[in-house]
Amino acid sequence: MHLDYQNRIFGLDVLRCIAIVFVLLAHVVPFLDNNNRFFIELLNMAGFYGVEIFFVLSGFLIGNILYKRFVLEDYSTKTICYFWIRRWFRTLPNYYLVLLINIVVLVLVGYQLPNFSPTSDLWKYAFFAQNLYKEQIIFFPESWSLSIEEYAYIVGPIIIYGVLFFFKQKKQLGFLIATLLILLIFFLTKLWYQSNFTTGDMFYWNLNLKPVVIYRIDSIYYGVLGAYVYQNYSLWWKHNRWILLAIA
Repeated sequence: MHLDYQNRIFGLDVLRCIAIVFVLLAHVVPFLDNNNRFFIELLNMAGFYGVEIFFVLSGFLIGNILYKRFVLEDYSTKTICYFWIRRWFRTLPNYYLVLLINIVVLVLVGYQLPNFSPTSDLWKYAFFAQNLYKEQIIFFPESWSLSIEEYAYIVGPIIIYGVLFFFKQKKQLGFLIATLLILLIFFLTKLWYQSNFTTGDMFYWNLNLKPVVIYRIDSIYYGVLGAYVYQNYSLWWKHNRWILLAIA
């Protein structure tokens, strides 16, 4: 397989590296002495920011793909299907393999998870619905971020396709409006959450808001918005890259 190093963006690889290190550091916490609470909280915060970097970076990458497919090329329903097939072939095989391994291990060790019923909860994992609209189920907790990614892949292209129906002659504007609409919708879901629930502490927030799909899809589309700016204002983007880094 030939790797096109010439067209790779070095900064994105650096961000990937930082995000991976942050997440790995956070997963070391269960094996550490809890006496130093400041150090433990620092590692947990690193894990949080690592995942957030992954979300925005993922959005930037798929945003460039979607922009090329919908704006720079002639699009159709086949465009959406082609995008989904490529995304799913990259994510679903590994996801279902790890899910199967988790199920086998759970059965072999005979461990009973609290608040988890295999008959009523396990099917949700097949459709990434384990954290769709409420706090995630305790089984296979690492899957929460992929659920957000998968639904972002589904929701975004459909909304972009619908908006571009009314902006056929101004596809660049239509893509921007669709992206901003997605950001607005999922910003409003968080406002709804804030007005209906009381977040007592960071632990409660971490379980009930951070990993829930209907509150977090916008985290991907901030990256898509970045891709739009990159595609249309690349000189400005590159000229102000250090200022943008500081703001981020």
